[in-house]
Amino acid sequence: MINIYDKKVLVGNWFEDQILQEDKIKEFLERRKNGELLSQQKATLSTALLKPAKLSPSNDGFVRFGDLVMISSDKQGSNLALTFADQATASECACPQLRTTFVIFPTDGSQFGDYLRYNQHMALATHPDISEKPFFLQSSVGGLMNTKKSRSQPTDFTDEAHFGATWKVASFEPMLRLEHEGMPVVANQKVIITHSKTNNNLAYLAAYSVSTPFGKGSEVTAQTLLDSHSAEQPCNVWNIVMGPPEKDPNKEKEESSCAEQQ
Repeated sequence: MINIYDKKVLVGNWFEDQILQEDKIKEFLERRKNGELLSQQKATLSTALLKPAKLSPSNDGFVRFGDLVMISSDKQGSNLALTFADQATASECACPQLRTTFVIFPTDGSQFGDYLRYNQHMALATHPDISEKPFFLQSSVGGLMNTKKSRSQPTDFTDEAHFGATWKVASFEPMLRLEHEGMPVVANQKVIITHSKTNNNLAYLAAYSVSTPFGKGSEVTAQTLLDSHSAEQPCNVWNIVMGPPEKDPNKEKEESSCAEQQ
């Protein structure tokens, strides 16, 4: 109902309305004091996601379930990233952060510490320091849910581990894929990451930029793009980035002892 009276005129349940308004203000101030406002929570989470992270060392050169890795585009060096947006994006930050570091998560009964093998189902889970329950990179058939700019099959994150959130890693060389199937995945080398449900490849689309709470990013979709030789284009090529091997203290002592003897 439109109030035709001056705001100074008290009409209706004016006293109750005044008390209700005061209670709303008190509740707002209390929530702001306790940091419970949605804007404050988002700001806090944004700061937390930008914290540096440590990648798992690649001691033997292979990727294992449970390893903390970055999924880095071989084309531009941008990394798969968690955002608050409706879709997954790629960040240009080269240093590992919580939002760009993921866990190689088993989905077929494999255990943490087992080798990840070419063409084996797995999931990409968010860093354990972000939340107790992980979020998983997923994709689904496009249509009305296509990405806003490239109109491609979207990728985003879910807290449910289902088949739409599983992926497979293939060797970069098409002629060697059948031969490499079942062998351990080599870290820090070119690979193709394929969505298990739709068989589309993870793609980094640098030409389609998106705004995120962390700055400019680029679309990451599930889309297979081939060249004239039926080989994947650079946007489909990724690296599973791991840290350098840990130094063996016993080996260092032996080398030091040998150097002293010489």
